[in-house]
Amino acid sequence: MYKIFFTTILLAISVSTTPVLASDSLFGAIKDAGRSIGHATRDITREIGHTTRDTTKEIGQAFKSENSDKKGADKKKNDLNEKKGQ
Repeated sequence: MYKIFFTTILLAISVSTTPVLASDSLFGAIKDAGRSIGHATRDITREIGHTTRDTTKEIGQAFKSENSDKKGADKKKNDLNEKKGQ
């Protein structure tokens, strides 16, 4: 009699707690998936930002050096013209 009683109680407890545990595990899985997606999005966004910054820096340096070369060439032409004029 005790065996049937304890078996019935264990069965009742397992049936009553299974939906709660299943919903917790489902919500936990959704939460973990969202967290993973969020971290991946953050990492990708960070890499895009770093790449954009580096590219912008390189373009700025190339533009700056091109302008300084033109200024240097213009200065040399002016110096030559001044020498020819003297």
